[in-house]
Amino acid sequence: MLSLFSQIFCGPPKPDSNIDTSVQMRSLQEILKDLKSENWNTRSLAIAEITTNRYKEAIIEVRKFLNDPSPIVQSTAAICLGEFQDTTSLEKILELFSVKEIPKENLLDALKRMKDPRGAKAILPFLNSEDPTLRLLAVDALQEINFKAIGQEILKMAKQNKDPQKDKTYAMILGKLEVKEAEDYLIQVAQREKESPTLAAALLALGRIKSKKSIPILTKALAENFPKGRENASLSLKAIKEKTSLPFLYPYLKSSDLELRYLTVEILSEIPDPQTTKVIEEILSANDKNFYGAACLLAGQLQLKNLRPRIETILQDSTTPERESIAQALGWMKDKSSIPVLLKVLEEKSGEGRYGAAWSLGILEAKEALDALLKAANSSDQKLANLAIESIGHLKMEESIPFLEKILEKDKNKSLFILSSISVIPTSKASQVLLKYAKSQDPILYKPAIEFLGQRKDKTTVKPLVEILKQNEGDKNKILVSALNSITGKKIPTAAEWLAQPLE
Repeated sequence: MLSLFSQIFCGPPKPDSNIDTSVQMRSLQEILKDLKSENWNTRSLAIAEITTNRYKEAIIEVRKFLNDPSPIVQSTAAICLGEFQDTTSLEKILELFSVKEIPKENLLDALKRMKDPRGAKAILPFLNSEDPTLRLLAVDALQEINFKAIGQEILKMAKQNKDPQKDKTYAMILGKLEVKEAEDYLIQVAQREKESPTLAAALLALGRIKSKKSIPILTKALAENFPKGRENASLSLKAIKEKTSLPFLYPYLKSSDLELRYLTVEILSEIPDPQTTKVIEEILSANDKNFYGAACLLAGQLQLKNLRPRIETILQDSTTPERESIAQALGWMKDKSSIPVLLKVLEEKSGEGRYGAAWSLGILEAKEALDALLKAANSSDQKLANLAIESIGHLKMEESIPFLEKILEKDKNKSLFILSSISVIPTSKASQVLLKYAKSQDPILYKPAIEFLGQRKDKTTVKPLVEILKQNEGDKNKILVSALNSITGKKIPTAAEWLAQPLE
């Protein structure tokens, strides 16, 4: 049994799967009758239903319930009007913050949905709340409103704050609103904090404000044994894209820490520089094979094609570690001259080099690799099989579809990989095959099929998808509506409204 709060704000309990609530939704006239109920729960659920069904024509009626005797009804009405961005109601919603009995999280939600900058000041005090949940909701609301002019007030509050637990809140919102004047404050927080969520928030915020001054702090955090800090430092360095970070990063390409080496590759690939080429060349000219993988991958991502012959030589040495990354480097190079070497590696009996080779052959659209990839797709090595299946799609060869369907017949648990592969093939045959599986009663088959049809944006599939929609098949309709909106660019929220649309 769902709690009352969950019923109102998350929707009613899930109905029988045989009933399609999106088709059988109640009319506005039926719902309005419930608004006259003496039961506050019934009134609240009716307003929530108006929100869910997007009956905007009921706005004037819903406004009345901001004065309802029930605090829950009032807050439900506030959320509804916020969702409809009824700015006329804003002043009244702001007044509700003084009503003690109304859950403040609901009012914050209403202002978040309203997205009116005039509501930002009412949210500010909650950044300093003793309740961490309210602080987080305030951050989310301010981010959604995106009223950057209020950044200075938030920075002033942050500097006055004496509670270390709240530093995380201020770091988050200052970063999300890109308050560049917060640079010194965020640096102080990052320097003061040890491994903690606050440190992670400060590191991420420094990237969002593009703080060049923080590069020494970020590159140091990259090498620390604090996973979230390391992740956020990486994201920030990629966002800043500052060449002054390069001297700090180059030594990490020869770190004994595997994860650090590859995080460094991600960052360096975003900041092309001639000096990086020299560093890679030095690593690949040395005899320590342990550092070849990351260096090769970086060379591939930077498309340093003069290093391709050296990378091919390294790849063919089966004693070299990290051959998957080395083989992937050749795919990144986008040079079809590497196809024979990659085919040779793919046909090896074991080893991780095969994974990178399978991936690269797909990226290179190596049609001559079809037979080898089909063989790999039937491998007992699941990682190799899945990579091969994906790559077959990238070859964009219609003749591969029957082979992929045979694999699917044997193991429908591979449906995500196989239907994804088929969806990449740009022919009408691929669309027809996906439509076939969209008609299935098995969610393992119809869910990915419909989702990939949506991604293909093939307008010839609109009518067949609407025909499936008419079958009233419960949860499947939600996926169908999403796919139809994706294909057409429309924003029709329900199956019933889609079925009422005249098809072009």
